Amino acid sequence: MENLETDRLYLTNGNGISSSDLEAVVNELFQENMINNIEFDKYRNNRNILISRVCTFLDNIEKKGPKVVAYFYSAFERINKHAYDQLPSRQAGYMTDGPARPDPPSVPESSEVYVKKLEDDFVHFTNNGKINDVTLQLLVEALANKQVFNAAEKDKHLNRNEELHRRVTDFLTDLKRKGCRPCYLFYETLIAYCPDLYNSLPSSRANDIKQMQLC
Repeated sequence: MENLETDRLYLTNGNGISSSDLEAVVNELFQENMINNIEFDKYRNNRNILISRVCTFLDNIEKKGPKVVAYFYSAFERINKHAYDQLPSRQAGYMTDGPARPDPPSVPESSEVYVKKLEDDFVHFTNNGKINDVTLQLLVEALANKQVFNAAEKDKHLNRNEELHRRVTDFLTDLKRKGCRPCYLFYETLIAYCPDLYNSLPSSRANDIKQMQLC
């Protein structure tokens, strides 16, 4: 099921699988008795935002095993060939429509590099809605899939009835407290979802200036 891990970010970023695609795929899996009635209703429940439904759907079919995952891919190809052909697993490299993405940061040897990067960017993230509700949900879902957050932490960051600024601040504080690798994975995920936001960060601009000074 390596392909599903490769494609997960693309499928959940809004350009991958649409609401109508998800509904059609779910219908096919239900007809083949690969999902039950409860799952069928959950994935089609429009009261939950699409990102959440797609993430839950992908998690579930992965648990069901290679046969169900393989059927998902064949159904998705029939339903939306264009979107299927854009999947990262179908490319020679990680290419999608839209602006080119910056190279993901490599995991540093120093355990403090990405914690320091997050400290430098902290105010920028929490200022003027740089991370909105949809982006926050995308990041939390993706980092939970990477086992940065456990189920209780994921629920805390997704379902608290508090203002956005407070939720973003607590989310970033938790990441900083967890140390280097969670902070690295946060930036890697940010590049995949929000390259423009990543490129606007103080730490990214500072790095660009350093590179220019070396030229």
